[in-house]
Parts: sequence; structure tokens; C-alpha cells
Amino acid sequence: MNLHSTSITAAITTAATALAALIGPSPASAQSLPERMFAEGHASLVRNWGDSSPLTFATADFDIGWRPGSGGTIPLGFALGVDAFHHSDSAGSTDKIALYPTLNYEISPALTLSAGVPRFVSSRNGGYLPDERPFYSDAFMFGLRRYFGSFAAHDYLASFSETSSPPYGVRIDYSRGNLMLGASYHRVFSEFSNLEADIATLAASHEMAFAGLSDARIFASYELKQRGDGIDIAQYRIGFTGRSGPVSGALTLGRTGTSGSDNVTTAELNASWDVSESFSARASVLTFDKGNAYTTIIYYGLGAKYHFNRWASLQASVYDSDTSGFDPHYELGFAVDF
Repeated sequence: MNLHSTSITAAITTAATALAALIGPSPASAQSLPERMFAEGHASLVRNWGDSSPLTFATADFDIGWRPGSGGTIPLGFALGVDAFHHSDSAGSTDKIALYPTLNYEISPALTLSAGVPRFVSSRNGGYLPDERPFYSDAFMFGLRRYFGSFAAHDYLASFSETSSPPYGVRIDYSRGNLMLGASYHRVFSEFSNLEADIATLAASHEMAFAGLSDARIFASYELKQRGDGIDIAQYRIGFTGRSGPVSGALTLGRTGTSGSDNVTTAELNASWDVSESFSARASVLTFDKGNAYTTIIYYGLGAKYHFNRWASLQASVYDSDTSGFDPHYELGFAVDF
């Protein structure tokens, strides 16, 4: 739904401030919340220079709720996810919001069934793939290009939809040891195509010991989107993340196939270096290959982040492309994680 720009921006700022105050000066204080209750999220305000006029973005995505109990307690839980987005430039502004109310039922300690409007298991905060916040490599626009270029944009599509009908669906999650498996199904409506679509997603994640790295993990996802006009879109992603001391990195390979058109192959590599407790630097490279009819497009970005504390940070970045006529983009933003 559309909201006035000032109301969305104010809502994002108010929500971030309120939740940060609730949880405290660091994520560790979330332990003071009642048992089974959780609250986590991200909010950001970004200024982008590079096009004919500067762009302003404000975003917030967070989840609050009550986890299902186990061991004889009530096996029901609930969650509310919120995605809010504001964009403005000299031509005007756009404001969108999406809600994800979900009821969770714990079938067993390893198996949970969710219904309502659960998050996609393949989304950036679905719990299986790396946490892909809009500040991808400290560049918001860089992240948007990644999402829309690879069709992995379900959260944004839900936010942009003009319909009052949410993307209802079901989701199931299984975990045992270091292995997690998930599946979800949604019925959505996209204002871009004015069509309904069925989206089925699968995701997996496995933590493991590898070459002395800490936090080593392999992950994979598969998405099938069947539109009402008979066009099917299938996508898979597979990747690896790991950390060695202050350096962490991730490699993700993907392929998107659309019936009646060329496939799109993507590859992305990003790395982060924690220079100190307060300062970190990041670098990313993203490539798109649309087949024989197109040349490969490469985007690359550099960013730096200064942490005021464990939840607030100031971020600056620059990203560019090898595409002819593409000018470098510069960004400055403030972010809150809780």
C-alpha cells in the first residue's frame, strides 16, 4: 500500500529507535527478553549520488514474535515480519510496506510448520542464505541491482505490490545438528505484470569444518515461479561462506531460466576485513551473463563501515561497472542493527 513519504520515513526511524531502546545498547542484551520471545532487524537511511539527481533511501526490516515451545510446553508460536521502503529524488517519492504475520507450530524439536504470510526460505533473511541486507557491500543500489538482476527479489516485490492481498503461503523448516532444510509456497500478485503467480522455494544450509575456517557453511536454494500467463521462471543459487580471523568472504553462483528467453548466469564474490572493533572494509564483485546475445556485465564496489557501538554504524561506499556510460555511484548511510 502507498503511504505518504514523511509517514514512512518517520515510521522507519521511530521503529528503529523504539526497538533499539527496547533491546538495549547491544544485541547481547536481547537475552533479557522473556524466554521464547525474539526481536531482530535492520534499519537504514542512505543518500546516493551518481545519477542526474541525488537519491534518498530509507528501509527497515525486522521480525518480532514468540517461538514455539518444546518439551511439554505449548507448541505454538507467532511472528510478525515487516519490510518498509522509502525512495525519493527530484521527481518524487515512493513508499511501500509489506507485513508477514505468521503462526508457527512445532511438530517436533526438529520440525516446524508455519502458515499465514511466512518469509520465503530463499529470501535474504529467510534463515538459510547469507544475511543479504540492502547495504550489500555498503552500497544500497548495488544490492538492488543484485536482487532484481537475479529475480531474487520476493521481499521487495511484496513491498512494491499495490494489491491489498498479502502473499499467503505455508513453510516448513527442519534442522538436525549442523544441517537445515526448508521449503515454502506462496501465492503472490505482482503489480509489474498484473498477474498472479505461484512461487515454490527450497533452501538448505550446512555448517562444517573446512580448511581451518570458522563459520564455514555451504548453502543452496531453488525457486520456481509460475505466472498466470504461462511463463515460468526457475532459479538456483549455491555458495560458500567462511571466516579466517578478521577476514570473511562468500562466493555465490546462480542461474535464472525464463521460458522463452535467454538464461541469466550470475557470480558474486564479496569479502570483509575487520580492521578493528570499530572499523571494517568490504569489497564485492558481481557479474551478469545473459547468454550469447549479450555481453557479460560486471559491477564492483568498495565500502567502509564505522561502528559507533554494536548496533549503530556509519557506512560509505562507491560502486561502478564496466558498462559503457555507467558513472560511479557514491553513497553515505546510517544503519541500525538490533
